[in-house]
Amino acid sequence: MYCLKITRAVHRMLQKLLGNFGIDRRDFLVVCGLLVNVFTWLFFITSLIDQIIITNRITDDSVIWVTFYGSIIIFSIIGSVLSKKFNELKFLYSWIVLGTIISLLPVLVNNFTLIPLLIVSAFFGASFGLGMPSCLAFFTKTTKVENRGRIGGVIFIIANLSAPLLSVPFIKLSLMTQSVICAVWRVTGLSIYFLKPKNTDYPKVSKTSFISVLRDRPFLLYFVGWLMFCLVDRFEVAVIDYNLKILTPELLELMSLIEPMVATFFILIGGFMCDWIGRKKIVLSGFV
Repeated sequence: MYCLKITRAVHRMLQKLLGNFGIDRRDFLVVCGLLVNVFTWLFFITSLIDQIIITNRITDDSVIWVTFYGSIIIFSIIGSVLSKKFNELKFLYSWIVLGTIISLLPVLVNNFTLIPLLIVSAFFGASFGLGMPSCLAFFTKTTKVENRGRIGGVIFIIANLSAPLLSVPFIKLSLMTQSVICAVWRVTGLSIYFLKPKNTDYPKVSKTSFISVLRDRPFLLYFVGWLMFCLVDRFEVAVIDYNLKILTPELLELMSLIEPMVATFFILIGGFMCDWIGRKKIVLSGFV
């Protein structure tokens, strides 16, 4: 009885919150489920790759990560082209099924030398990148631009909190068990099939070429800012990880939990402030 009251209270609070955000509850659950599922799954597979590297004492791990992220980039471009040829929701369902199957690849490999791990990393990157353009496009279609920062903040706070908390018991399991958990977690993303978005009559967007996109000034401003952020973030991680591994390895493990928590708090604040005072001011403040 008490749990039922709590559930109803949460339901009313969510309904009121989403009403203020201008998004239907079902649409929010669909887009939130998609993003939380895929970003938590990404957290899992990167932890899985990292554990394989450590367990098999592979020294040249930079090649593996270049393969993984390079595969994401290449298949994101391929996915953005392919998604135009299929029904959007069916393409997203197929993407989730593909990720589920590929999650089981480590079970099939008996000995993880450099070459098998490169192949698995490439497949992992491909299965993530292929549907991300459609997933993010779906997010923009189900949210109003004036409320997008707040909705994005709420979704990413859920993703950022769930991923590190779930990864604590995850990293202590065997490789085979981790692989199965990745597959099970990914397939739960198909729950969006039962939560089909209420509003499916989205306006048609005119077709554009990659060249025309690259010539678009707002896109270039966004792209350069995002690229600089990613580069600085990865360089910072490389420097900090290297030094902490030498000085205090225990702090490095603790930091992997604390950092997402702190980031989550500021994602939520940043999301609200983007809608209140404008994205440009927040981006400039962040860089400063």
